[in-house]
Amino acid sequence: MVQVSSLVPVFLGYVALQVSEVLAELTSDQCLDLGFNRANLLCSYCKELPDFNLNALRENCSKCCTADSGTPEIQRYPRALLEVCG
Repeated sequence: MVQVSSLVPVFLGYVALQVSEVLAELTSDQCLDLGFNRANLLCSYCKELPDFNLNALRENCSKCCTADSGTPEIQRYPRALLEVCG
């Protein structure tokens, strides 16, 4: 049988981890000050920053991004109409 006293450190570690997760995210205003638009920033974009030698931006980018599936969804339309004016 597991003693309650042995579970206390595990529980406290879990709580500390959850608090750090919440504190790791920045507000929308803080992200805008850093140059990131929280509403449009996908985490998959942050993972591509090292490809362009932008490792310094990755930490803040990760704090401002929205989780996604890894690849942006391509939206396709059944047809397009081109109108020439003038």
